[in-house]
Amino acid sequence: MQRFFVIGLCVITWWSAAFVASAQQAIFSAERLVAAATVHLQRQFPFPIVAEPTQPLSDVEFRTTAVHAEFEYLPRSTRRAFHMIRITFFCDGSPCRELLIPFKVQKKIAIPRAKRDLSSGTILQPADIEWDTAVVAVDTPDLSADDVVGYRLTRSIAAGSRINTKDLQHPETLRAGSTVQIIVRTPHVLIRTTGKLLEAAVPGKEVRVVPKSGRAAIQGIYKGNGIVEIQ
Repeated sequence: MQRFFVIGLCVITWWSAAFVASAQQAIFSAERLVAAATVHLQRQFPFPIVAEPTQPLSDVEFRTTAVHAEFEYLPRSTRRAFHMIRITFFCDGSPCRELLIPFKVQKKIAIPRAKRDLSSGTILQPADIEWDTAVVAVDTPDLSADDVVGYRLTRSIAAGSRINTKDLQHPETLRAGSTVQIIVRTPHVLIRTTGKLLEAAVPGKEVRVVPKSGRAAIQGIYKGNGIVEIQ
Protein backbone atom coordinates (compact mmCIF):
# COMPACT_ATOMS: atom_id res chain seq x y z
CA MET A 1 0.00 0.00 0.00
CA GLN A 2 2.83 2.33 0.88
CA ARG A 3 4.49 1.49 -2.45
CA PHE A 4 1.41 2.54 -4.43
CA PHE A 5 1.19 5.72 -2.38
CA VAL A 6 4.79 6.63 -3.29
CA ILE A 7 4.15 5.93 -7.02
CA GLY A 8 0.99 8.01 -6.91
CA LEU A 9 2.81 10.84 -5.20
CA CYS A 10 5.52 10.77 -7.91
CA VAL A 11 2.89 10.94 -10.66
CA ILE A 12 1.16 13.86 -9.00
CA THR A 13 4.50 15.63 -8.52
CA TRP A 14 5.42 15.08 -12.21
CA TRP A 15 2.03 16.30 -13.38
CA SER A 16 2.28 19.39 -11.19
CA ALA A 17 5.77 20.15 -12.51
CA ALA A 18 4.58 19.71 -16.09
CA PHE A 19 1.62 21.98 -15.42
CA VAL A 20 3.83 24.68 -13.91
CA ALA A 21 6.26 24.41 -16.83
CA SER A 22 3.45 24.81 -19.37
CA ALA A 23 2.00 27.68 -17.38
CA GLN A 24 5.35 29.45 -17.58
CA GLN A 25 5.67 28.95 -21.33
CA ALA A 26 4.46 31.42 -23.99
CA ILE A 27 3.54 30.15 -27.44
CA PHE A 28 3.02 32.47 -30.42
CA SER A 29 1.19 30.58 -33.13
CA ALA A 30 2.43 30.97 -36.71
CA GLU A 31 -1.10 31.77 -37.89
CA ARG A 32 -1.52 34.68 -35.48
CA LEU A 33 1.95 36.03 -36.17
CA VAL A 34 1.29 36.09 -39.92
CA ALA A 35 -2.11 37.74 -39.36
CA ALA A 36 -0.60 40.46 -37.14
CA ALA A 37 2.30 41.02 -39.56
CA THR A 38 -0.17 41.35 -42.46
CA VAL A 39 -2.15 44.01 -40.58
CA HIS A 40 1.08 45.92 -39.91
CA LEU A 41 2.07 45.58 -43.57
CA GLN A 42 -1.29 46.95 -44.77
CA ARG A 43 -0.59 50.19 -42.89
CA GLN A 44 2.35 50.87 -45.21
CA PHE A 45 0.13 51.18 -48.29
CA PRO A 46 -2.61 53.71 -49.13
CA PHE A 47 -4.62 51.03 -50.97
CA PRO A 48 -5.97 47.53 -50.15
CA ILE A 49 -3.39 44.77 -50.53
CA VAL A 50 -3.20 40.99 -50.68
CA ALA A 51 -0.11 39.75 -48.79
CA GLU A 52 1.19 36.19 -48.59
CA PRO A 53 4.30 34.97 -46.74
CA THR A 54 6.80 33.41 -49.13
CA GLN A 55 8.00 30.77 -46.68
CA PRO A 56 6.31 28.56 -44.06
CA LEU A 57 6.36 29.76 -40.47
CA SER A 58 6.38 27.61 -37.33
CA ASP A 59 5.02 28.36 -33.87
CA VAL A 60 7.44 30.29 -31.66
CA GLU A 61 7.82 29.10 -28.06
CA PHE A 62 9.37 30.74 -25.01
CA ARG A 63 10.10 29.50 -21.49
CA THR A 64 8.45 32.48 -19.92
CA THR A 65 5.06 34.14 -20.17
CA ALA A 66 6.54 37.65 -19.85
CA VAL A 67 6.91 38.03 -23.62
CA HIS A 68 5.59 40.58 -26.08
CA ALA A 69 6.24 41.13 -29.79
CA GLU A 70 6.86 44.31 -31.79
CA PHE A 71 6.47 44.56 -35.58
CA GLU A 72 8.57 46.65 -37.95
CA TYR A 73 8.34 47.11 -41.72
CA LEU A 74 11.69 47.06 -43.49
CA PRO A 75 11.53 49.34 -46.58
CA ARG A 76 11.96 47.38 -49.76
CA SER A 77 15.21 47.87 -51.64
CA THR A 78 15.94 47.18 -55.29
CA ARG A 79 17.94 44.11 -54.27
CA ARG A 80 15.12 42.56 -52.29
CA ALA A 81 12.24 40.99 -54.16
CA PHE A 82 9.87 40.82 -51.19
CA HIS A 83 8.47 43.08 -48.51
CA MET A 84 9.84 42.22 -45.07
CA ILE A 85 8.29 42.39 -41.61
CA ARG A 86 10.67 42.05 -38.67
CA ILE A 87 9.21 40.74 -35.43
CA THR A 88 11.26 41.40 -32.29
CA PHE A 89 10.29 39.43 -29.20
CA PHE A 90 10.98 40.87 -25.77
CA CYS A 91 11.38 38.53 -22.78
CA ASP A 92 11.05 40.28 -19.42
CA GLY A 93 11.56 43.61 -21.19
CA SER A 94 14.72 42.69 -23.16
CA PRO A 95 15.04 41.56 -26.80
CA CYS A 96 15.35 37.78 -26.85
CA ARG A 97 14.51 36.68 -30.40
CA GLU A 98 14.07 38.12 -33.89
CA LEU A 99 12.04 36.82 -36.80
CA LEU A 100 11.93 37.99 -40.43
CA ILE A 101 8.87 37.25 -42.57
CA PRO A 102 9.12 37.94 -46.34
CA PHE A 103 5.80 38.77 -48.00
CA LYS A 104 4.70 38.83 -51.59
CA VAL A 105 2.44 41.88 -51.85
CA GLN A 106 -0.18 42.65 -54.49
CA LYS A 107 -2.89 45.26 -54.53
CA LYS A 108 -6.61 45.28 -55.21
CA ILE A 109 -7.81 47.76 -57.80
CA ALA A 110 -11.05 48.59 -59.56
CA ILE A 111 -11.03 47.62 -63.23
CA PRO A 112 -13.51 48.66 -65.94
CA ARG A 113 -15.43 46.07 -67.97
CA ALA A 114 -17.71 46.54 -70.95
CA LYS A 115 -21.31 46.54 -69.80
CA ARG A 116 -22.44 45.64 -73.31
CA ASP A 117 -20.86 44.84 -76.66
CA LEU A 118 -18.88 47.92 -77.71
CA SER A 119 -17.65 48.58 -81.22
CA SER A 120 -14.32 50.09 -82.17
CA GLY A 121 -14.48 53.89 -82.21
CA THR A 122 -17.08 54.11 -79.41
CA ILE A 123 -16.58 57.08 -77.11
CA LEU A 124 -17.15 55.59 -73.68
CA GLN A 125 -19.92 56.88 -71.43
CA PRO A 126 -20.63 55.87 -67.80
CA ALA A 127 -23.50 53.65 -68.99
CA ASP A 128 -21.03 51.61 -71.10
CA ILE A 129 -18.90 50.57 -68.12
CA GLU A 130 -19.22 48.36 -65.06
CA TRP A 131 -16.52 48.09 -62.40
CA ASP A 132 -14.95 44.95 -60.98
CA THR A 133 -11.96 44.23 -58.71
CA ALA A 134 -8.69 42.53 -59.58
CA VAL A 135 -5.46 41.60 -57.77
CA VAL A 136 -2.45 43.01 -59.60
CA ALA A 137 1.19 43.98 -59.06
CA VAL A 138 1.72 46.87 -56.64
CA ASP A 139 3.15 49.16 -59.34
CA THR A 140 0.18 48.67 -61.70
CA PRO A 141 -1.50 52.06 -62.26
CA ASP A 142 -5.11 52.44 -61.18
CA LEU A 143 -7.85 53.38 -63.61
CA SER A 144 -10.59 55.73 -62.53
CA ALA A 145 -13.73 56.84 -64.33
CA ASP A 146 -11.86 59.96 -65.47
CA ASP A 147 -9.32 57.74 -67.21
CA VAL A 148 -11.98 55.87 -69.17
CA VAL A 149 -15.09 57.99 -69.74
CA GLY A 150 -14.76 60.13 -72.85
CA TYR A 151 -12.03 57.99 -74.39
CA ARG A 152 -12.37 56.28 -77.75
CA LEU A 153 -12.05 52.49 -78.08
CA THR A 154 -9.38 51.29 -80.48
CA ARG A 155 -10.98 47.85 -80.86
CA SER A 156 -14.34 46.16 -80.40
CA ILE A 157 -14.91 44.72 -76.92
CA ALA A 158 -17.45 42.06 -75.96
CA ALA A 159 -19.76 42.53 -72.97
CA GLY A 160 -18.01 41.59 -69.72
CA SER A 161 -14.48 41.94 -71.14
CA ARG A 162 -11.90 44.04 -69.35
CA ILE A 163 -11.07 47.46 -70.79
CA ASN A 164 -7.31 48.10 -70.73
CA THR A 165 -5.42 51.33 -71.23
CA LYS A 166 -4.09 49.99 -74.55
CA ASP A 167 -7.73 49.80 -75.75
CA LEU A 168 -8.26 53.54 -75.18
CA GLN A 169 -7.32 56.48 -77.31
CA HIS A 170 -7.50 60.03 -76.07
CA PRO A 171 -9.86 61.82 -78.43
CA GLU A 172 -9.02 65.16 -79.88
CA THR A 173 -9.71 67.93 -77.42
CA LEU A 174 -10.94 71.41 -78.17
CA ARG A 175 -8.85 74.18 -76.67
CA ALA A 176 -10.21 76.75 -74.26
CA GLY A 177 -11.67 79.66 -76.22
CA SER A 178 -12.89 77.48 -79.10
CA THR A 179 -16.33 78.23 -80.51
CA VAL A 180 -18.86 75.45 -79.98
CA GLN A 181 -22.51 74.81 -80.69
CA ILE A 182 -24.63 74.76 -77.51
CA ILE A 183 -27.75 72.64 -77.39
CA VAL A 184 -30.19 73.06 -74.51
CA ARG A 185 -32.63 70.17 -74.13
CA THR A 186 -35.76 70.22 -71.99
CA PRO A 187 -38.83 67.98 -72.19
CA HIS A 188 -40.59 70.54 -74.40
CA VAL A 189 -37.93 72.87 -75.81
CA LEU A 190 -34.78 72.49 -77.90
CA ILE A 191 -32.57 75.59 -78.08
CA ARG A 192 -29.48 75.94 -80.27
CA THR A 193 -26.93 78.70 -79.94
CA THR A 194 -23.16 79.18 -80.00
CA GLY A 195 -20.65 79.95 -77.32
CA LYS A 196 -17.03 79.72 -76.24
CA LEU A 197 -15.28 77.13 -74.11
CA LEU A 198 -13.77 78.28 -70.83
CA GLU A 199 -11.58 75.18 -70.65
CA ALA A 200 -10.33 72.34 -72.84
CA ALA A 201 -13.13 69.95 -73.78
CA VAL A 202 -12.94 66.16 -74.04
CA PRO A 203 -15.94 64.20 -75.39
CA GLY A 204 -18.09 62.71 -72.66
CA LYS A 205 -16.85 65.03 -69.91
CA GLU A 206 -18.28 68.13 -68.27
CA VAL A 207 -17.14 71.50 -69.52
CA ARG A 208 -17.95 75.17 -68.86
CA VAL A 209 -19.10 77.42 -71.70
CA VAL A 210 -20.29 80.98 -72.10
CA PRO A 211 -23.20 81.45 -74.58
CA LYS A 212 -22.75 84.12 -77.23
CA SER A 213 -25.79 85.98 -75.93
CA GLY A 214 -24.77 85.92 -72.24
CA ARG A 215 -21.93 86.43 -69.77
CA ALA A 216 -22.58 83.76 -67.16
CA ALA A 217 -20.88 80.39 -67.56
CA ILE A 218 -23.00 77.29 -67.82
CA GLN A 219 -21.98 73.66 -67.50
CA GLY A 220 -22.73 70.88 -69.94
CA ILE A 221 -21.38 67.71 -71.52
CA TYR A 222 -19.12 67.95 -74.54
CA LYS A 223 -20.49 65.42 -77.03
CA GLY A 224 -17.72 65.80 -79.59
CA ASN A 225 -17.88 67.39 -83.04
CA GLY A 226 -18.01 70.86 -81.45
CA ILE A 227 -21.31 70.25 -79.57
CA VAL A 228 -21.96 70.98 -75.89
CA GLU A 229 -25.28 69.67 -74.56
CA ILE A 230 -27.08 71.22 -71.61
CA GLN A 231 -29.83 69.20 -69.93
